Amino acid sequence: MAVWALQGAMAVEPPALKTVAEISKYESTSLYADVVTFCNDLVKQSKRARKSAIGQSREGRELPLLILSDPPIATPQEAARAGKPVVLAFANIHAGEVDGKEAVLMLSRDLCLSEKSAVLKSVIVLIVPILNADGNERIDKKHRTEQIGPVNGVGIRENADGYDLNRDFVKLETPEIQALVKAIDLWNPEIIVDLHTTNGSYHRFPMTFDIPRHPNAESDLILSVRNQWMPEIGNSLKAATGFPMFYYGNFNRDRSAWETVPPVPRFGVQYFAMRNRVGILSESYNYDSFEKRVAASYGFLRSIMEYAAAHPQEVRASVAKAAPLRDRIELRTKQLPLAGEFKILGYVEETKNGRRKPTNELKEYPVKAIQAAETALTVTRPYAYLFPARYAKAAANLKNHGISVETTAADTPLEVEIFRLDSLQRDANPFQKHKAVQLEVTSRKEKRNITEGTIFVTTEQPLGNLIGFLLEPESEDGLFTWNFFDEGLKEGSDVPVMRLGLKAELKKVPLK
Repeated sequence: MAVWALQGAMAVEPPALKTVAEISKYESTSLYADVVTFCNDLVKQSKRARKSAIGQSREGRELPLLILSDPPIATPQEAARAGKPVVLAFANIHAGEVDGKEAVLMLSRDLCLSEKSAVLKSVIVLIVPILNADGNERIDKKHRTEQIGPVNGVGIRENADGYDLNRDFVKLETPEIQALVKAIDLWNPEIIVDLHTTNGSYHRFPMTFDIPRHPNAESDLILSVRNQWMPEIGNSLKAATGFPMFYYGNFNRDRSAWETVPPVPRFGVQYFAMRNRVGILSESYNYDSFEKRVAASYGFLRSIMEYAAAHPQEVRASVAKAAPLRDRIELRTKQLPLAGEFKILGYVEETKNGRRKPTNELKEYPVKAIQAAETALTVTRPYAYLFPARYAKAAANLKNHGISVETTAADTPLEVEIFRLDSLQRDANPFQKHKAVQLEVTSRKEKRNITEGTIFVTTEQPLGNLIGFLLEPESEDGLFTWNFFDEGLKEGSDVPVMRLGLKAELKKVPLK
């Protein structure tokens, strides 16, 4: 294993700062106060580090942000002027999955305190080390008992209100994800890395990952990340640590396919894709030791940052190329296998007490990798969407995404597209305190008097394609899905949202 897999390629020997994981010899993980102290001490010891915050948790804990750069910067405006790629990494979104939290602190230290480290000359690094700060404080040995360490326990998956933060990127109900999205709006990072620990299948990959897959993302960016970025990042990780990596997923029942989660934006990585950012999911292997999981998380994140440092103009150009609005909005998807056959490094397994367990005998499983997606339903992007002012929560949600929202300032007759609700399917069981709905609609064009105060959202703004996905009635994971418009849903009647196909002159004012 290369030296930097645990404490940095050219780190100070011994480290000038140590994490709780290092101090405890990987028997414990950091509490919130430990993280804050580490960040404060790093800023004191390095001119390359600045500390800020992205917001507060539900219980009022400040969510720290480390800003690492050489020369140092402190604001988004300075980052924009620097002309360097910005890489944002956040950890502990699930506070039982603590590997990333320790890894990002260690990597921050090594980047800042190694005089020979060149990454910060070429890349601005933003670190949110403890996104689920409240969940982290509920450390208990009874949590994630299938996970190998730390023996003194970990936090919980959900935040203080019981929400899974990595299912909140569409509905934005939690202060933690609202704060993270606001930070993304402010800093505009090209690359966003989300650090986790796996559950599920047994295999021999210390690191698995996910990348942009939703067809609402720009296709060239998806292919570039899949075919160019990740192979080079994987080679770097393997050369430095000996760790192989593969796409995140789990076996299907007969071990013939390697399946992953749907490419919907409730998950952070696919949400970032809809914003034309390169989201990368980091999943260290649940059944490795805590020390090895931290090493894998550290090595993977460092390899991503070193890739960005080696290709700064390519990274910025790839993301900039994806920025222009597209004419189509992809509303529903179908998952597909990648071309070719892949091998999962695994074990011969046996069943004990009704559960599959790995033996010590190694085995390779030929599989189809279900890691791509195609469009199942698409529509033309309209000029704007309109809906009544009483749906204030929907308007507030859009603003929390960083979307510009206006209201009409006078009654105006317009030809608009109306949707009649043909059928509504509602989930029988609640998920994240919602019963999700899926709609089937029929559209028609009609002249309507658009009254003063109607919410008006043009798609001719940077997040135009995301706007369409959020507001289209038939979207597979939009605001209709998450019950923002339930009040106005009745089969056979019109739904509350209208489309304005072409640009029209009407008086508008910003929504207060």
